[in-house]
Amino acid sequence: MARDYQKKQKPLRPEELLQFVPEALKLIRQGTGLRQTEVSQRSGLTKAMLSSYETGKTLPNLASLTAFLLAMDKDLSDLQEVLDMVRKVSPKRTPDERDLERDLGRVVLKAIQDVIERQAKRSAPSSSA
Repeated sequence: MARDYQKKQKPLRPEELLQFVPEALKLIRQGTGLRQTEVSQRSGLTKAMLSSYETGKTLPNLASLTAFLLAMDKDLSDLQEVLDMVRKVSPKRTPDERDLERDLGRVVLKAIQDVIERQAKRSAPSSSA
């Protein structure tokens, strides 16, 4: 019966999913026991930015989201878990699937971080003139 209900329920559009991001970000941070000031120092994001993300005034861009998660040793799989919790959905995943998601989340975040760092190096003024 519950399965029939899930089939009939329309999936949320991406813009509808965004409403859950601020609460998920705050819960991730709180779950680590870190204060905004500590995450700010670790991530390079200002405390005002973190507050704005957690209250939903603005949403982080990919670079900021990556810095936020990595500052707390979290990844995209952690974000997905908390988003599922906030949305009150319980996806059926096997332990192997969860492990694969976690590995994939770490690889993706690391790749994003590498791209951001390479772009920063390219845009930095060269010291030999």
